[in-house]
Amino acid sequence: MIKSEQAHKAVQNKIVNREKQRLFEKDYLHMMRLLSCQLALKLARENHIK
Repeated sequence: MIKSEQAHKAVQNKIVNREKQRLFEKDYLHMMRLLSCQLALKLARENHIK
């Protein structure tokens, strides 16, 4: 009985960790896109000024 409860908890933890990882990756990709957009705008402005 106790072993099956521990196994169930372990599975739940794995699922939770996977979700956290997925959300982190999504946020990370979003941040990288924003940063690359900002960088592109900055470079475009600098090139325009020259």
